[in-house]
Amino acid sequence: MSPWPWSVTTLITQALIVGTIAYRVRWVEAVIGVVANLLVSGTIAMLLPTARSAESVGVDLVVFTSTAGTLLATGIVLQQRRAIRVQLARERRVSEEERARRLVAEEKTRIARELHDVIAHSMSVINVQASSAPYRLADVGPDVRQEFEQMAASSRRALAEMRSLLSVLREDDRPNELAPQPGLAAIPGLIAAVDRSGTWINLEWVGEFGDEGVRQIVGLAAYRIVQEAVSNALRHSPGSHIDVRCTREPQGLSLLITNGPARRRGVPVPGGAGNGLVGMRERATSLGGTLEHHGLPAGGYVVRAWLPLDPKAPVDHSDERTDAA
Repeated sequence: MSPWPWSVTTLITQALIVGTIAYRVRWVEAVIGVVANLLVSGTIAMLLPTARSAESVGVDLVVFTSTAGTLLATGIVLQQRRAIRVQLARERRVSEEERARRLVAEEKTRIARELHDVIAHSMSVINVQASSAPYRLADVGPDVRQEFEQMAASSRRALAEMRSLLSVLREDDRPNELAPQPGLAAIPGLIAAVDRSGTWINLEWVGEFGDEGVRQIVGLAAYRIVQEAVSNALRHSPGSHIDVRCTREPQGLSLLITNGPARRRGVPVPGGAGNGLVGMRERATSLGGTLEHHGLPAGGYVVRAWLPLDPKAPVDHSDERTDAA
């Protein structure tokens, strides 16, 4: 005689389904399902005629209830364990992100502090000395006075840029209040300022001039590359001739900065880590361009960069074949 009122395989299948439901849905819905199943099964057992005694039917009902209840509890426990693991993983990810943001903020604060202590103080001293020199020194001629005025103006511009940089590093949540960034149109002014310092420097511009039709980030990158290359020439090859050639084409902007060997003895420059050259390459490659630099056989150095005006423009290597000398 078969068990009440379903077969053994049916009871086992029901119990497994109960456990699966308890694992997949909310525990309240799973409990309601099991209770409803028991009520339906009990009602059917009472209404259907059977040769088995009520005691036997009750034993089968207890067995089914125990089996289903065990699997129900197991499914609920596994479901809660899974939910806890997901929550822990989420909290761990949030904690890691917060830690990363905190480390970045601490590093930016450290950099800002070091920039202020190492550079801003020195530039302030230079500015004060250059501004007060015509009044402190007797018999200062007009040419020397003009030199001091230019030194003071350059130091003030450097301090202004430094304050903007420090404000970005220290105040992430404050809206940016930066001055307009230099672009292509500012390159002649940069060359003129170097020329006024007594350095022989020449600018050759080929193609359309100005920032019209040029993305701001491209113009800024071009200005900074020229600025860094010229600064390197001034530091490492004092008195050398510097040639700057900017070629604007429909596809991109080509920059060629060449300096000859040093013509006079300058102040010794401490060995640097090459961060300026790395920064120039990062600026170029971040825009999809290229940058290369190398020494010349006769002495001097060359920096060659190509910046695409269109982000999807193919990289042009034609300038790499240009004779740097």
